[in-house]
Amino acid sequence: MFFILELLRVYHLDKYLISNINIVVEVIEGVILTMAIVLFFRNKSKTSNY
Repeated sequence: MFFILELLRVYHLDKYLISNINIVVEVIEGVILTMAIVLFFRNKSKTSNY
């Protein structure tokens, strides 16, 4: 798990050095994607309970 986080950190640092705007867009996309997945699984678990 730590290895994956380290890879992501290095990858994002490389992108950050290349361009500032790309990393901002990527972070926003990541947050939106994470929220969408969480909401999707929450709704899925609610419907499976009924």
